[in-house]
Amino acid sequence: MNGLHDQAAAATGLKDFGDAEYLDGLGRLVESFVAVPDTSDEQFSALAGALIAGVLAARLRTEDAWKRNPQCLDGDLGAPVFIVGIPRTGTTALHQLLSVDPRFQVGEKWLHSYHKPRPPRRTWADDPDYRQAVTEAEAMPEGLRTTHFVGPDDPDECLVPMAQSFVSNYFGSQASIPGYDEWMLAQDATPSLVRYADFLRLVGSTSPEKTWLLKNPSHVLCIDELFAVFPRARVIQTHRDPRAALGSVVSVLAMLSGIIGVERSPQEIARREVAVWAEGMHRIERARRNHETSFYDVDYRRFTNDPLGVVSEIYRAFDLEFSPDVTDAMQRWLDEHP
Repeated sequence: MNGLHDQAAAATGLKDFGDAEYLDGLGRLVESFVAVPDTSDEQFSALAGALIAGVLAARLRTEDAWKRNPQCLDGDLGAPVFIVGIPRTGTTALHQLLSVDPRFQVGEKWLHSYHKPRPPRRTWADDPDYRQAVTEAEAMPEGLRTTHFVGPDDPDECLVPMAQSFVSNYFGSQASIPGYDEWMLAQDATPSLVRYADFLRLVGSTSPEKTWLLKNPSHVLCIDELFAVFPRARVIQTHRDPRAALGSVVSVLAMLSGIIGVERSPQEIARREVAVWAEGMHRIERARRNHETSFYDVDYRRFTNDPLGVVSEIYRAFDLEFSPDVTDAMQRWLDEHP
């Protein structure tokens, strides 16, 4: 593991990884990669190293940003809105549509990679970190762009910054590491969510008056812990025929595995994804019994057929004003993103 830490330190020029709690998950992850048959293949080993070192580098940048902005950790996160559900149930589209409302703030993709208090929008084009994120987005393969593209300006899901705890679905969704998956599903996600809450305090410290709008399908695995860390959370749960949703998940992940150089068969991916998301559905069903008034359900078919009608119902359920200006802005977004 020392080599991975050294790689991350060399990439960032930083050395402080923060508390040692993440080391257990990191160790389990490395062990699981090593235990995979044919793991000696250079391409697979390079992927594992790059995946882990990249998350360690992000952890270094977060720790450095907190040291530079210690006052941000006292911020109140208020009553954030979370969008959850099996992947490919409309979570990304709903997240991006709602983010048009200026009352919300989101974690933009570029700030999930380059952590800092969100600068004024007018300065982004001159920010070297933002320009680097644009370059990375432009290099994304066309096949992936058409199925799940999140631009540097777009709201991104919580999964990426939460991977810094090394208790995360982020890793198993990209490589077949069943030993790690089994361990991850048995862990308490509270420390990971606590770290994520402080990440939000950092990014949102320049807009404390705005309501957080967040999205992560993997939150279905830890709803009880989410409410422990965000007690005033409001949750939108999306629903779609699981055969269609998981078929789409497998298609996207199979494409991704080919792009990143670790081939996995659709059958292998399907076995893993069905097991993980079935467990997630069981967990959120149990958790909802104690938090039912904090939830609002969205049907994928209704959302795709009448997105603004669904959004107006969400606003009514959460006692938010759906103003004509916001309605018009959302309609423009829909026209631009058919």
